[in-house]
Amino acid sequence: MEILKFRDTAHNKGEYPFTIMPQEGIVVIPVSAIELKHNSSNIRVSSGNPMLD
Repeated sequence: MEILKFRDTAHNKGEYPFTIMPQEGIVVIPVSAIELKHNSSNIRVSSGNPMLD
């Protein structure tokens, strides 16, 4: 996910990992919390919303 700018905040451009959690929605993961142990998947999963897919 690329975040270009939040309203009323300093500009921090970059790419940030995220997940979509039931009951929480989109959750951005702090880069400092990342420890990659697994390869990523190339399997696509429908969000259930054709506009997002």
